[in-house]
Amino acid sequence: MAHQLKDLRVYQAWSNTIVTQDRFLAELALVASRGYAWTTRNTKKGCGGIAAPVRDHWGGVVGGDQHAGPTFRVSGSVFLP
Repeated sequence: MAHQLKDLRVYQAWSNTIVTQDRFLAELALVASRGYAWTTRNTKKGCGGIAAPVRDHWGGVVGGDQHAGPTFRVSGSVFLP
C-alpha cells in the first residue's frame, strides 16, 4: 500500500489530522487489529464517529456500518471492550 500512497498529499485540517504516511499506515494496522475505527474531532469540532465492517457467516466483509454524532453525547470509553 505504501507505493500507492507515495504521491498523496494531505493537508492538516485539525491538530490531530494524520498527515504522514508512516502514521497513516500505523493507524490502519491498529484499526485492522482492533476490528473497528473511531475518531473524534477530525472533521468538525465536537463531532466523532465509529465504523466497523459487517461480515457474513464465513467472516468475509459484505458491508460496513458507521455512525457519527456530537462527542458530548458519547465518550470514547463507550467503544472500549
